Amino acid sequence: MDYKPNGNFSVYISPFTAKNTIVNEANSNLRSNYGFGTDELEQAVRFELGGYAKIAYKRKLVENAEWQTKIDLFSNYLQNPQNVDVNWENLIAVKFAKYFNVNFILQMVYDDDIKIQLNEYDDAGDITSAKSAPRLQVRQVFGLGFSYKF
Repeated sequence: MDYKPNGNFSVYISPFTAKNTIVNEANSNLRSNYGFGTDELEQAVRFELGGYAKIAYKRKLVENAEWQTKIDLFSNYLQNPQNVDVNWENLIAVKFAKYFNVNFILQMVYDDDIKIQLNEYDDAGDITSAKSAPRLQVRQVFGLGFSYKF
C-alpha cells in the first residue's frame, strides 16, 4: 500500500516482505569483524521475512534549498519481531550561484543483528575489554558540486 496525498509526502506499507543480507565469502575480514547478522563461519546470506514501512517527506526550505527525509522500518517476523531495524536518511541540497550546489547527507542506521565491537582501553592504551553489541551507526556526507550545461 502506498499513500501519496501530495508530491511531498508518502507512506508505503508492506506487511509481508523479504530482506536479504549478503556478505561476500571472499572478504572474511569484513564478515568476521561485523557479521551483519550472518553466522561468520557458515552463512554468507541472511534471509529475513517481515513487515516493512517507508515514510518520505520533502520540503523546500528557501528559494534554492530543499530538505528530503526518508525513514525505513523493518521488523523480522522470524526472529525478535519487537526489534525494529531503522534506516533514516536526511538530505539538504542547496543550489547557489549559477553553477554550484552543496549537499549534506546524514544517515542513521540501527539494526540489532549487526554487532559492533567497542574496546575499552587502560591508561597505557592497551585493550582491557572488548564488547560487541548493536549500536547506532551514523554516516555524514558533505558534497560540493559544479554543473554546467552545454
